[in-house]
Amino acid sequence: MRSRLLLPLLLLPLAAVGCKSSVSVNANSADASLDASADGSGDAGGSEAPSSAPSRAEEPPPSSAMPSGPPVATLPTFEVLADGRSLVTVQVSGETSVNEQKAEGRLVYALKGVQVPARVNRMALPTQNFATQVAQVQLEQTPDGANLLIDLREPATGTFETRRLEGGTLVAVTIPKSEKYGPKTAATNDADGTAGALGTDGGDVEPADAKALAEDEARAEAETEKETERRRRRSQRQPKPYVERPMLLPYSTLSPEVALGVRGIAPADPIVFLSGGLRWGIIDQLELEILPVTARLSPDAAYWYPAIGIAAGYTGNTFEIGARLRYFAPIDSEAMPDGGGILMAGIPMAIHLSTWGRLDTGAFLTAAFQGDTTVALAQSVWSPAAVKPGIPLRFLVQAEEAFWLGATTGLSIFDLSNAGDTLAIPLGFELGISATDDYNPVADFGVELDFPNFVTPAAEDDPILEDSYQLLFFFRGFFHL
Repeated sequence: MRSRLLLPLLLLPLAAVGCKSSVSVNANSADASLDASADGSGDAGGSEAPSSAPSRAEEPPPSSAMPSGPPVATLPTFEVLADGRSLVTVQVSGETSVNEQKAEGRLVYALKGVQVPARVNRMALPTQNFATQVAQVQLEQTPDGANLLIDLREPATGTFETRRLEGGTLVAVTIPKSEKYGPKTAATNDADGTAGALGTDGGDVEPADAKALAEDEARAEAETEKETERRRRRSQRQPKPYVERPMLLPYSTLSPEVALGVRGIAPADPIVFLSGGLRWGIIDQLELEILPVTARLSPDAAYWYPAIGIAAGYTGNTFEIGARLRYFAPIDSEAMPDGGGILMAGIPMAIHLSTWGRLDTGAFLTAAFQGDTTVALAQSVWSPAAVKPGIPLRFLVQAEEAFWLGATTGLSIFDLSNAGDTLAIPLGFELGISATDDYNPVADFGVELDFPNFVTPAAEDDPILEDSYQLLFFFRGFFHL
């Protein structure tokens, strides 16, 4: 008897969305009929298999009326067809468009505007114990809809189509039969009602062959577990587009970083600095950083203020919030600093604006323990010479998948004990490009131009201070362990 799996129908009846229909998919093309799987006509020997799909005579004609409100998806269904193909379906109570995306070890289908409010409908459906290359099926909620995720045990392609139902839409994905994981035997019923196992060529399976098949299945199961573990460690960690990535590095991800910058404050000589280090995403909500390669190149070249840091937070959602600490050790190979180091503490926040933009904000304080302690409403990044707003408003736009640009403003106070005279409204611009493989970002290259004291309300003669500037070039790589 052919393998079938209709687990979701035990959890949520199709009547929940009022959808009744069948989908057309051909055995050899994307346009062939799924009716063979619905009415059992595709079974070996002509036996009729149970199915949750109604007969064509019972199917009502599609209605043009759609429910009000956003479309809602039910738990996906999964089935192995008689010819070895795998079929995944999702019913949606409204109209939606489908966009296929690339991802490592899985097929991803984005359902535009679809909501999955019920937790039960976001549960994973494990399928690796069936004769299929599909390991798991799951729906996940995204900022602009939902993703249908089909995890694979081997590379495979899928063909999707949509069908209008009564008050909704049926999305169907068909995956070809796997030579490695697909059905090795077919089932038929003898005239006396007893079932006999048939080989793939239609002949009876010998005991030795049955033992070999059992051993193959055991090996396939072991390979499945190994592949699942490999995917867990090396699957897609972060989206390729810059603005869609979480605020912190995902788990088991290393990110080497290098920055070269110049900070100018007229009439003093500009400071040129180099900084390099490593960030490590321990888990999705915890990140460590170390900047051991820090140097002042000009004036007075020196090894200068290495740093360590830690960050944690609620990440990977439309709204993200966290906490970050960074400490610059008081080391200057040319001149011993008078006092302690520099400590920055802050609460970063990010709001993801669908897939095209992101707004970064938060609040940051930097304390310099050198002589008299100075506390500023500002960030110290990369180097003590590199400053960012204490209350930033950083707006990013993803112009293309590999290209982003942004603008920054906000509020800074460089000495809270003298807030009126040191208040400034900064202005900054940035652009960057990402190098990617088929699934993940490999490296980011970016350039930032900032005017940290662009507007200084306390300056009576000229509140615009363009002579205070900061130019920064950075490189950031990614290694998913």
